[in-house]
Amino acid sequence: MKNILVPTDFSVQSLQLVHEIIKRNPQQKLSIYLVHLVQIPTDIADLLFARKRHLYEQVPGKFSQAVEMLKNKYASRINLMGLEFYYGNTPTVVNAIIENRNIDEVYVFADHLYNMPLKQSVDMTNLLNKCKVPVVQVQPKVRTNAPAEAHFFSSLFTEEQPAPQSGKLFQHA
Repeated sequence: MKNILVPTDFSVQSLQLVHEIIKRNPQQKLSIYLVHLVQIPTDIADLLFARKRHLYEQVPGKFSQAVEMLKNKYASRINLMGLEFYYGNTPTVVNAIIENRNIDEVYVFADHLYNMPLKQSVDMTNLLNKCKVPVVQVQPKVRTNAPAEAHFFSSLFTEEQPAPQSGKLFQHA
């Protein structure tokens, strides 16, 4: 079993990494943690009533639908896949998540700027530079003649090519 962390900005395009994870781990059963960091509340009222439920309510329906489609498509390969919110904005927080979830690798898009969908969102990509596990950088696949979202949804229903069996599979940051 391999545990993988994927930072997400709730864009359907960010879920392209799941296809890449499946291709690069051909014989592995996988647990994929989609993680989004948010600032720790500073207002005393926010601290007293901080509930993650209101964060989950802000996740776009298209993103949740795409996650469910991926879980169904790769049901034989994915043991667990879900979205988790964490409070914090330091490398220590990221390393605690990695340690608590027994993360083996982190997957990110190379040279990609993640959106900050919530006012309290934290850019996790810079914090990953100091994490204790390999960070696999993947070039995003962009099609110029179709929106990325349309390409992603259509890719859910097409067969994937088998992953190469030789050569270096991972590019570590």
